[in-house]
Amino acid sequence: MMDDIKIELSNGECDEIANCNTISQTESIHQNKVETIDNPLPANGCIPKSKRKRPLLNQYHKHMVLEHMINCGCDVENLLSAIRNFKVPKEELLRQLNSSVKEAEDYVYQECDSLSFQNITAWLEYLKKIKAPEHCHYELGVVLNAIANNESYPHPAELNGIDLKAIYTFLSNSLFGLPQPRLDSASSAFLIDEFESTT
Repeated sequence: MMDDIKIELSNGECDEIANCNTISQTESIHQNKVETIDNPLPANGCIPKSKRKRPLLNQYHKHMVLEHMINCGCDVENLLSAIRNFKVPKEELLRQLNSSVKEAEDYVYQECDSLSFQNITAWLEYLKKIKAPEHCHYELGVVLNAIANNESYPHPAELNGIDLKAIYTFLSNSLFGLPQPRLDSASSAFLIDEFESTT
């Protein structure tokens, strides 16, 4: 019967029907896409695992891992057991921990290269050389701090620019492990000469 219908239709009418069918199919596909965009959730209402947002890594995770390792030890098994408790990706957490370790090492190296650290190290070596008592409670620092803050000093212009108060403060701070104030060139040269004369 379909053959009879096709025979009865002229060529132009067949083309129109075919074209209408194509347009109808295109509109149907477009309508399905629009519905999918408007309603991104699947029919069951659950977001597939591949499209779920992963929880972001934050300071809490880092703090908890460090706390766990302090309490339980720093071996690999303890690290992995701490990471298993979080819903963040393991690789991301390990990457952050590795970068934090690298930053901490760089910071320590910078501190070791600082002038304050070198000054403290030089003084400690000198105190060891003269066999000063190893266990003290900053007695020398307290004495130098008292001298720096309670003595009256001549004006630096009278001593060729040497500022004795600044020198005593510098020495006191170095013995307390505090940052030393910057000395002017005359005071610095004087302190270096005095230090070298004692070694």
